[in-house]
Amino acid sequence: MKVCSQCGTEKALKEFYRDSRKADGHRAYCKVCGNKTHAKYVKTPDGKASKRRADRAYRLTPAGKQIKWISNAEYSRRYPKQYKAHTLVNNCVRDGRLLRPFVCECCGQVKKIFGHHENYDKPLDVAWLCQNAL
Repeated sequence: MKVCSQCGTEKALKEFYRDSRKADGHRAYCKVCGNKTHAKYVKTPDGKASKRRADRAYRLTPAGKQIKWISNAEYSRRYPKQYKAHTLVNNCVRDGRLLRPFVCECCGQVKKIFGHHENYDKPLDVAWLCQNAL
């Protein structure tokens, strides 16, 4: 017998999917709860489940404004210059050619830092700001 971490009910081990990484060899949540969670994800045309939830067609900006979610492919079609600049910065950070600081340039606090472009024609001229400074 095992207690489901999501619904809190005690069920037999056969009601849990197997997971060899877990100490007891089963997932923490039951099959019913796992199926409910999985149903909230969108199937992409290639048959894989995307990370975007089906019930979340909109996202919030840092300022709290609600905007419609668009895919990376749609973003790259609409904003090619911005997409190229973002990709170049991310690749340079990954390769170690550009260092991402841990401190916001505006407020000086140690937070999660984002790269901000003032001019997309200069893609490596990036201001590193926290979400509050954006």
